[in-house]
Amino acid sequence: MVENEKFQMDLERGIIGFLLSPENKKHLYSIIDTLEPRYFYFPRHKIIYIAIVDTFIQHNTVDLVLISSHLKDTGNLHKAGGSVYLSELMIDEIDPSGLYGRIDKLIDAYKHRTLKDQYTKLMNAYEKGDIDGADELITQFSETVYQLQYRKNTEITNVRQVAESILHKAANLQEGQVAGYSWGLKKLDFYTGGLEPGKTYVIGGTKKSGKSKFIINTIYHLKRAGIKSLFLSLEMDSEGVTKELLSRFGDIDNYAFKRGIDEMCHQRLQEIIKRIESDIYIDTSTFLSVTQIRSKIQSWQRRDVKVVFLDYLQRMNFANVKGLTLNWATIIGRTVAELADIAKENNVALVLLSQLRNEVEGQIAGIEHLRDSGGIADNVDVIMILNNQDRIQKNFENKTNEVWIDVEQRSGQSARVKCQVDLARASYHEMN
Repeated sequence: MVENEKFQMDLERGIIGFLLSPENKKHLYSIIDTLEPRYFYFPRHKIIYIAIVDTFIQHNTVDLVLISSHLKDTGNLHKAGGSVYLSELMIDEIDPSGLYGRIDKLIDAYKHRTLKDQYTKLMNAYEKGDIDGADELITQFSETVYQLQYRKNTEITNVRQVAESILHKAANLQEGQVAGYSWGLKKLDFYTGGLEPGKTYVIGGTKKSGKSKFIINTIYHLKRAGIKSLFLSLEMDSEGVTKELLSRFGDIDNYAFKRGIDEMCHQRLQEIIKRIESDIYIDTSTFLSVTQIRSKIQSWQRRDVKVVFLDYLQRMNFANVKGLTLNWATIIGRTVAELADIAKENNVALVLLSQLRNEVEGQIAGIEHLRDSGGIADNVDVIMILNNQDRIQKNFENKTNEVWIDVEQRSGQSARVKCQVDLARASYHEMN
């Protein structure tokens, strides 16, 4: 029950009364785009509001006669309080100037009820010693907070506005420029359009094929272009990531950190540290869930981070789907779909690293060799498979490797970009 039932009743009656009144015509579309049936506490008001939405969709207008007829046809007139109650609601109609304030109060009341209910369940689980249940409720609680704060229920596209924006961007691109942020590899930019905000990219490869080094090389070029990036490393620790960054920016062999560096190199790296401590953010938290990743991206996006890297997908925490009768491919597919939504909602380019199946070691790999490839490929914009030719041919003595990047994308052509890669320096250069 709501804390102030009379206030809630008056609030809902006023909104429903307005929607049934002749004054509603110019407000109906925006109200229906904002309000959901779940926001109403009293069942009869939910039923009436659903009838209002259905009637508006069918007739592009709403009045007392149409609503009464719809409720009667669906067998809900009695549940809604009957024709007498509908007529009473007309008396309660409110001034349009106060309408949206009432709607805000209605939504706030719903948020308060929902969060209070979930918090009570969480505390009850702790009191009973149900730790597993409490952990699951914490995940649900975090997800609910996000949905109530950030998620839009509908996003109606203004086609003309979006089309004009596309044309404006295309007309203002200089020769050699791309729509997104550069990977630092011109051919890869040409085929993919760069790293575009709101899109999701997957990079697959076998062990030691150069996936993490590819990320470091991309971060290097983003920094040179003044683009802020976030590296969520679920595998490497902070020291390992920082060593890779220093070797790329300093153009030194990362083995030097084990053998020792001279004074001149030490001073040069000190200067590099000053340059990279801003614009490049590293988070080595392990076992992150989708909810935690969403929270981190939202936080860093407010600091103008444009590109987010996750290394790697299969090391995430999938506890939120624990106990569900789903196969692994479905779990991965759902997770990738949620991550892709997060990229769109926060307008960041999201790059996910993913494992290939072990049996592909020693041969040319493709999308089909991604672990749970169906679940991944259906939910991302671009997939890139890294094939290290020296590892495939078991040529382990070659310091400068030849890596082929095979590109498959949802909208765009397939391609192969060949690179010379110095893995000790995390350095990628295209071959002619």
